[in-house]
Amino acid sequence: MSPAGIGLVAFFSVITLILVGMPVAFGMILAGLIVFWAVGDWGPMLAMAGMIPFNKVTEYTFTCVPLFVFMGNLAFKAGIARDLYASARLWTARIAGGLGQATCVSNAFFGAISGSTIAATATFSKLAVPEMTRLGYDRRLTVGCVAAAGTFASVIPPSINVILYGMITEQSVGKMLIAGIVPGMIIALAYMVSIWIRVKRNPNLAGGDKTVASLREALRGSKLLWPVAVTFFLMLGGIYKGIFTPTEGGAVGAFIVLMLCFWMKRLSWGLVWDSLFDTAKTIGSLYVIVVGTFLFSSSFAITRLPNAVGDWLTGLPLHPLLVLVLIIMVYIMLGAIMDTTAMLFLTLPVIFPATVKLGYDPIWFGILIIHVFEIGMVTPPYGLSLFAAKASLPDTDFTDIMMGVIPFLVADIASMIVLIAFPSVVTFLPNLMMG
Repeated sequence: MSPAGIGLVAFFSVITLILVGMPVAFGMILAGLIVFWAVGDWGPMLAMAGMIPFNKVTEYTFTCVPLFVFMGNLAFKAGIARDLYASARLWTARIAGGLGQATCVSNAFFGAISGSTIAATATFSKLAVPEMTRLGYDRRLTVGCVAAAGTFASVIPPSINVILYGMITEQSVGKMLIAGIVPGMIIALAYMVSIWIRVKRNPNLAGGDKTVASLREALRGSKLLWPVAVTFFLMLGGIYKGIFTPTEGGAVGAFIVLMLCFWMKRLSWGLVWDSLFDTAKTIGSLYVIVVGTFLFSSSFAITRLPNAVGDWLTGLPLHPLLVLVLIIMVYIMLGAIMDTTAMLFLTLPVIFPATVKLGYDPIWFGILIIHVFEIGMVTPPYGLSLFAAKASLPDTDFTDIMMGVIPFLVADIASMIVLIAFPSVVTFLPNLMMG
């Protein structure tokens, strides 16, 4: 068998191992070692296996990930999401579907300090659903909004998946983070417009929601909304202006959230310890995946499979846009059965070189494809975010969750089309950065 053929067998073997329950990291490590052995010999394999773990997990850029994860854990455990939701509700009270709109707005703000889709879904399942149910909101609108809006965290910086994409593809992490700002706002706005249209057409979807709030009440109730916004813009503004690196930006963000918890009188040693402990667990798991990924991708480089896939895709008698559509369709299907992080690590070593050959901007493609991953995660019937919502809402019929997300999938597809039709909405801010 040719080296490329061995690489192809290894790729599908990893997918099979993941589907039968083997952890992603161990599946990729096993496949990578076998490919090294099959294509070369044990000497180079052992040398690579020894160098990759140390070289990759000690990269300076990667040190921003624990800081952003710690910041998100602090925000999650301190109950900041609850205050964000209360503040957002005052601002959206006069808009059709006000509580649904508040869920979208507060998810966007929470994503700016969390970066975790699952955490956002679990949090707002407990915050938004009881209140929307109490006011008589349509059940499918309620659970669909909560299940889908959590995906904002995957694009809005500081998204961990955006950072991982930058590492895997050797793109500037700072530029990748900045690139997610405008697309994240577009996706959130698409959701809000979707809710507004639906409630305008059928006011019964919003039940008995007659909440109103004056501008003075909204301003008074924004005591937390503004600090979170300031945290977001200080952190990313410093990265954008080149004042500090993404790692330093993560440290600044974590410090500000720590001070925010102190200001809210929620800071305690228990809160800090629990946040550090959960961060260590997350990063420990992530480090193993990183080791497996780069071992796997290094073995792929030897087989030259990425080059073969790139040559095949660029050689198809199709317009590059049609090839991109095919890639998107595959990713949506994978997103329905795999975690976003697993898809990033498993597929990018193969797909990324092909997209570069097709002439697509690497930063634009990264933001687009991470958004596509999240579309897959809310695509019925197997999207992982649907199961996260079900786990948080055990009394909810799973059919209601699946049917509830469909209108938001339409909004997702609309925002995806905007990103494809107008790539500059992704690239114009990174292109203005120095370096």
